[in-house]
Amino acid sequence: MSTLGLDLRQGLRGLRRNRLATALAVVSLALAIAGNSTVFSIVSAMLIRPLPFEEAERIVMLTDRNAGNALGITPESAANFLDLRERATSFEELVAF
Repeated sequence: MSTLGLDLRQGLRGLRRNRLATALAVVSLALAIAGNSTVFSIVSAMLIRPLPFEEAERIVMLTDRNAGNALGITPESAANFLDLRERATSFEELVAF
């Protein structure tokens, strides 16, 4: 019998003897694989794949400046949005979310 076969048999016997360590290893691997695939799915959806719109490079986000906010920006108010939608000529269409 080859040394690889003997090593595999000895490894399997060790796993059968210490079931707690085997279970912990399997659970650790499962959690690591699940976490890795979750992070990859999120990164892929948000950063790698293009937006599902035609001419996505033309999409912009309008905000108000606010010195009191840590980021310095706040979303447009409903009244400002309605006013912009009525009067703006630079935009093809305005949509709030």
